[in-house]
Amino acid sequence: MKTTLTLTLAALLTLAATLSAQPIAIPDPPNPATGPYGGGVGSDGLPNAFNEPVPGFVGPAGDGKAAYRYEGNYLNPIFVGWATGVVEYKPANGVAQNWQTPEKALGPVTGDIMDIVTLGELWLPYDVTVDGITVYAPRQGEPPPNVNRGDPQRLPYSGDPADPTDGWNFVGYDQPGTITLSFASPIVNGSGADFVVFENAFVANEAQPDVGIVAGGVFAELAYVEVSTDNIHFARFPSVSLTAGPVNTYGNIDPSNVYNLAGASCNGYGESWGTSFNLDDLLADPDALALIADGYLDLDNIIYIKLIDIPGCGYYTDSLGNPIYDAWTTNGSGGFDLDAIGVLHNRESEYGELVATTTALSLSQSLTMSVQPIPEPSTWALLLMSVIALLVAGQLPIKKFKLQITNCNDQILKNHR
Repeated sequence: MKTTLTLTLAALLTLAATLSAQPIAIPDPPNPATGPYGGGVGSDGLPNAFNEPVPGFVGPAGDGKAAYRYEGNYLNPIFVGWATGVVEYKPANGVAQNWQTPEKALGPVTGDIMDIVTLGELWLPYDVTVDGITVYAPRQGEPPPNVNRGDPQRLPYSGDPADPTDGWNFVGYDQPGTITLSFASPIVNGSGADFVVFENAFVANEAQPDVGIVAGGVFAELAYVEVSTDNIHFARFPSVSLTAGPVNTYGNIDPSNVYNLAGASCNGYGESWGTSFNLDDLLADPDALALIADGYLDLDNIIYIKLIDIPGCGYYTDSLGNPIYDAWTTNGSGGFDLDAIGVLHNRESEYGELVATTTALSLSQSLTMSVQPIPEPSTWALLLMSVIALLVAGQLPIKKFKLQITNCNDQILKNHR
């Protein structure tokens, strides 16, 4: 028999604030969406909305109003953590160097469309015309667009779409750009959405039919979302894209026609909303269930999130086989642009930093404390006094115990028996 007692350090220190916290109200958008899923800015007002956007900032200026532009607003306290490490960054060829700083995706959301890392775009080796706008295939000797002279990515097209050494990548020949981030406190499967992805999409306030822009539509660059426990086995969120046809370079989409693809929520020009993801959705996916059954994936121990750009020409498909369309092609900072990933449920917030485990067979108990960052001596004293208080109160039925204190990298800092 195994019993677990959870004691949250944050609750000890900020109990009053936690008890007084109020739920975040999400307003209806100015241009209501028409599809079955979440809109670009706040709820679309439908009772069955999925992927409901979550505001990055709240405050007197209103939910979803970025603090860099709206005085008095602040980071949404609903977030309990942010990405802390870059594990792998593999952009497509032709991304300008100034957009290749993956560390910009770490830490809190900014809502600034320039404060991003981009995954890059894939092209087709032939011309395509959508809504009167022609996407021309590169000509031999042509450098990638919007890459300045002197930039190492300014490599002219060799004339062979299968050549990986020039400044161009092509659909059907090359892999889309990807980024994998890690989290010091693992994400867990809590109630409702578990994490939120912020791209730098933005809403169109006015229609421009000549270039395919619809008022209230979102200029979106989409990405698949995958999660992993071990950075080897990844589970992809099942997704749906109901956008009916191709979208040109300047065009936009109805975000409520997109489900479980990152990038459909507005996060630019003063608005700051992210697309939410619920780990429960993976319980309906056969591939994810197989990983769980084999012990490779633990939805209460998600340490890695991978984002994979989707070149929106219709070559890539959703989980139902529908072609995925978004603004295509884009260049310079082309493809999916990542601002941040915010966490709604993690091990620290759900289970706390003190976890006591009793094993009946050994009649002993191990108490492990994971602290980040390493606290001051006075904090050690507070933590130890809390444990002693529980022992005195009879809340920990321990005959003998070992206290092991580690940091977020599982390095042992203190041992007590």
